[in-house]
Amino acid sequence: MSESLERVARRYLAAFKSSNSTTVSKTKQARELEAEGWRKWFRKLFPEFKAPFAPYHVEMWEWLWPTLLAKRDNQPLPFGDAFFALWGRGGAKSTHTRRAPIAEAAVVGQGFCLYLSGTQPQANKHVASIETLLRSPSIKYYYPELSEPMRGRDERSKGWSQEFIYTSSGYIFQPIGLDVGIRGANVDNQRVSMIVPDDIDRPTDSPSLCETKMTVFLSDILPTKERDTLTICAQNLIHSNGVINRIYTGQTPALATAKFSGPYPMVENLVTERITDDRGRVRDMVRSGKPTWEWYGLDRAQSDIDTYTLEVFQRECQHDLTSGGKDGLVLRHYNDGVHVITEEEFAARFGSPEIPRLWTKDVFHDWSKTKSEYHANITGKVTVSSQNSVLPGHIFIYDLHSFEGGTEADDVAPEILKSISPFVMVGGVRRSWDELMRADLERSRLDLYMTDTTELLRARRDVLARVLPQYVQPILRAQNYRRFRMSHEAKSARDVYRRVYGLPFEGVNPGADGGIELLNHLMRVDYDRPSPFKVGVMGYTRVHIIVKSEKAAYPAVLRSNELHGSDLARFQFKHCRYIPPRMTEAGMIEQGKVLKMHDDFPNGLMMIFFDGLPRAVPLSEEEERELSLPARIRPENLAQLSPEDQNRAADAYDFWMKGDDDEPVKENGYGRYYFEGSWLKR
Repeated sequence: MSESLERVARRYLAAFKSSNSTTVSKTKQARELEAEGWRKWFRKLFPEFKAPFAPYHVEMWEWLWPTLLAKRDNQPLPFGDAFFALWGRGGAKSTHTRRAPIAEAAVVGQGFCLYLSGTQPQANKHVASIETLLRSPSIKYYYPELSEPMRGRDERSKGWSQEFIYTSSGYIFQPIGLDVGIRGANVDNQRVSMIVPDDIDRPTDSPSLCETKMTVFLSDILPTKERDTLTICAQNLIHSNGVINRIYTGQTPALATAKFSGPYPMVENLVTERITDDRGRVRDMVRSGKPTWEWYGLDRAQSDIDTYTLEVFQRECQHDLTSGGKDGLVLRHYNDGVHVITEEEFAARFGSPEIPRLWTKDVFHDWSKTKSEYHANITGKVTVSSQNSVLPGHIFIYDLHSFEGGTEADDVAPEILKSISPFVMVGGVRRSWDELMRADLERSRLDLYMTDTTELLRARRDVLARVLPQYVQPILRAQNYRRFRMSHEAKSARDVYRRVYGLPFEGVNPGADGGIELLNHLMRVDYDRPSPFKVGVMGYTRVHIIVKSEKAAYPAVLRSNELHGSDLARFQFKHCRYIPPRMTEAGMIEQGKVLKMHDDFPNGLMMIFFDGLPRAVPLSEEEERELSLPARIRPENLAQLSPEDQNRAADAYDFWMKGDDDEPVKENGYGRYYFEGSWLKR
């Protein structure tokens, strides 16, 4: 890590300490100009910006200007201390953000701006642009002490071998790349007055680089803030796991009181059409849309699309994180508003919130010793509706649980047992699993004569192993549990489940992407058909995640380490991603593997689906015969018929279900062959 900000800045401040200047020396014309407000001030100081202000430019300066005046007058900040300009590429976000520390230097006086970018060269480029602005005639006329910035360079530390600029008024502009980092400290009673993150995220950032940037930003940069330090951020949302997107979405609760301007796309309601032009070239043509800035019209949008493709335009200018294969999403068809249903919605179709006893059920378990932002110890179940149900062959994912870090197999197993059956019959008496285990352990009286913890654990497991499996196996058969699958590497935990608790887990390895293709096929949504569970909602799918009614809304907390159970599962289904493909030296693009983050519940589903589709309960002979009935005489459709036709359909149903093909056709019209006629097809 580089040397502290304190030691570096002390050397910078020495350059102008002899002037005894602590605030900018303003000319009369500067004081008069500031009194006229930010619009005239901006136009006079930066006449090169000839475009009209976009509504979001106004939003920024209406926030910043009164904030700077409050800082100048030692008054409370009126609108907080952080502003995020989430504007698309082409929206002049850096143009305005670079002028924010100049405004502070002019209005407030002495200060220290950390200008951040993803890399040091990027940060140096931004500060070089600021230097050019400071040397303009307009700055010299209004603020002469800002107009001759000096450059310094420190080579004594590898981390600080870059240039900075400072003015004779006592304002420092320090470029910082997040690949360098700093440590904050009080600098001659002056700490950082403004932090400007500008394009710190890139679409090509790897997961590890995103995490490194976040760590530097949270641990090195933000701790330099004090009460009136301002943060002015400029970033288009181009990376789902980037620093700024995680702050904006609340996944990281940093800068919790910040004002977010946007995200504003460059064109609202953009409609494009792919064509082949007269030269045989494929082009994406802009057909309609509403620019959010009059200076950036549809003709400019078309030019940008022609220059760097529609996919890049969608990401860079429109904040579309789904461009280019939904940003590498593993479950690319997952829609929380469609796939998630409540227990009540399930009961409305099937008559009960409980999964029917005879449906086949599978259990998955992704084992982990930790509970962190990226990993958890989880279990869940998958079932398929039987072929004679109102919705045959639909897949339901339910009983989703997660466990705290350090949880042992002896903690997880009882919870799985309780989810399968809350009670067990012992000698004709209904007992809870806790009661059964406690009674057996108390009878063994192990605690009285065993003091070694390891031996006590082994002995307790031996006691339970003699009792529990004999009760568990009949329940699993009665409830039609078919497969128990878990992480193949967790052999110790698996042995405990099998021997002690009678849970027949087998270790499986679905591979890098086993089952994902099948899952994505099954999770497709037909938005032209109504949901089979949600009244008034369009979107038909055959895969459903069942949650409790109080969990119907998507979790408000977006930090995964604070989520549990079905909330965590839904977060992971939405955020699990592939490692981006990369170009090898041989010139081939390798298929990205699933990132080892937010992948626990998706990996659990892979364990179930990697070798094929879970099977529905086969039909009995009677059920198969009922399915062969013409639709008009099926019991579920009788209510749609007139009373006369209901009687006729009932007679036909009874006759059809007999299965007697030798019954003669009756003259009065009764009989199977009569009901195979046109009346059935009406």
